[in-house]
Amino acid sequence: MTPFFVIWTGQVFSLLGSQLVQFALVWHLTRTTGSATVLAFAMMMAILPQVLISPLAGALVDRWNRRVVMIVADGSIALVTLLLAVLFATGAAQIWHIYAVMFIRATGGAFHWPAMQASTRSGLASEPLVVRKTYGKPTSCLAKRMASSSQSTMNDSPR
Repeated sequence: MTPFFVIWTGQVFSLLGSQLVQFALVWHLTRTTGSATVLAFAMMMAILPQVLISPLAGALVDRWNRRVVMIVADGSIALVTLLLAVLFATGAAQIWHIYAVMFIRATGGAFHWPAMQASTRSGLASEPLVVRKTYGKPTSCLAKRMASSSQSTMNDSPR
């Protein structure tokens, strides 16, 4: 198996895990608060960094080592998620912790996604253009589809 497909497969699982964690956080806020305001603010924390940072992140990723960007972004996302898990395990998690984690995760994603797309294209530089264009988008679509399948399963479960 080529190194490209090893990285690509790992990124599929990384994106799937990120989508599932994002849904779990929203699910938790919905179940515990029942507040539309809390939910709206959480979604703003999850989307705002990507909207504001993504245009700059793409240009910066082109200047930096993409592998390092992906490692740092994924590592920071995993670290804050682990920190939140510890807060939940100790019973110390508060809503503002979830907001902060969602913000940091979205910021990491704003750098991770362009680095992954650029790496996908450069990893397939010797392939025909049609083949190169088919690997980036299906990765995110597959992860989002698998996450939404698990979401519908959770929504169908008894309360």
